[in-house]
Amino acid sequence: MREHTPTLLHLSDLHQDTKVSWRRRVLGDAWKRNLGEMAGEGVYDLVCFTGDAAFSGQPAENERVTVFFEAVLERLGLDWERFFPAPGNHDIDLGKGASEGRALRGKLPRARREEAAAWLAGGPTPLGFDDGEREAVMARQAAYRDWVQGNLGRLDG
Repeated sequence: MREHTPTLLHLSDLHQDTKVSWRRRVLGDAWKRNLGEMAGEGVYDLVCFTGDAAFSGQPAENERVTVFFEAVLERLGLDWERFFPAPGNHDIDLGKGASEGRALRGKLPRARREEAAAWLAGGPTPLGFDDGEREAVMARQAAYRDWVQGNLGRLDG
């Protein structure tokens, strides 16, 4: 049996705003040539994107960056199922839930990790926590979560 070592393309920090992305400002279309030199169909197994697809967590930014990711995946001969994103600090809307975020940051270090994690996932409310804080903080990431759900179908809302 032939052994296979998975290969991945790691991308991050596109900082797509509603006008022009960092990628386009700095690279123009050179990324297409570079990707063509590095890869052909079947060379990469996965694309991992580790944060800051957007500039300020706005839905329009995620829509614009989708075009870039689709082009990368098409060039590599991969489907969205082979794309694994993680949010960065620019992928959340910092204009939402700021005071609740500060309150939550003060409480989390004193909480039991298991209880806090379960609560953040929709579980029971730990003593001293407020569900409104969780909802406000999660609203900051709504555009990103909607984008992931729409393209990948990996989140349940």
